[in-house]
Amino acid sequence: MSKFQLNVPAASTIQFLNEVPKDYHCKCEYCSGKYFGEMFDVKEGKYYSNHARKKYLPSLKDTKFVHNNPGQFIGYRFAIQRFTEVGDLVFDPTVGTGTAIFEAENNGRRGVGVELEFPDTARYLCENKGLVVEGNTLEVDPSDFLEKESIQLLINGTPYPIIGGGMSSDSHTTRSETSYGDYRHDSNIGKWKIDEFRDRIHEMYTKYIPYIKPGGYLILLIKDPCNNKAPFNLHKIIADSILENNVEMEYEGYFLHRHIPTTFFMNTYEKQTGVVPPMHQTGVVLRKIDL
Repeated sequence: MSKFQLNVPAASTIQFLNEVPKDYHCKCEYCSGKYFGEMFDVKEGKYYSNHARKKYLPSLKDTKFVHNNPGQFIGYRFAIQRFTEVGDLVFDPTVGTGTAIFEAENNGRRGVGVELEFPDTARYLCENKGLVVEGNTLEVDPSDFLEKESIQLLINGTPYPIIGGGMSSDSHTTRSETSYGDYRHDSNIGKWKIDEFRDRIHEMYTKYIPYIKPGGYLILLIKDPCNNKAPFNLHKIIADSILENNVEMEYEGYFLHRHIPTTFFMNTYEKQTGVVPPMHQTGVVLRKIDL
């Protein structure tokens, strides 16, 4: 059975399984609470694939738009369909290739995002739908493009820190001059090691939380990396930081989707270390309460 579901119209409903997969790597408090499911096309009996985006995104014919890590649309679309209504505002503070905006607009919501490295790529892929704000998310003024308590869903595939070595754990080694590897800008949050990264990522989310509606959501979409031959539970580190420093935010639950297609790292790590790397992206769902 193929794991690649390629026929996924731009606003089709994301299906899911109710059981936690046996190979899911984490049992922290966030992964032991309310479970919203694992993304899976029940009708077709297949996992959704990132390749499905090619069926409805513009073709990347110009190499200046190429990015190795476009957001996997499944988690974004599930969150948008599950936690927002038509007309709601969806925001991503590091929008990357624009997945959050594209999924929001295709599902009748409004999409806004901030992007430092690839704003032109996001605009191109989003076909100029929504709003892409160019700049460093730590430096832009949210009041220039957002109103207080206007966001129903802040969703973010967070930048990844430097855990070991000198490159982000999200970077790709490549020989191609036209292919994107490590983060380019020195001011990118992903250029910091974990302690400094924790401070910067806390600063980012705290900056935008006042713009989330009471009853609105903040969702982290993270595929945990590995360190010292073990999963490095980045989703827990970030969720801890948000909840410890923002009393108006509370834990709501979590969902999963398998990281497909698998990367070269995922395919070789077990052979090299004897440890199975994380195979899923974790969606940690936080909710803003009305104080």
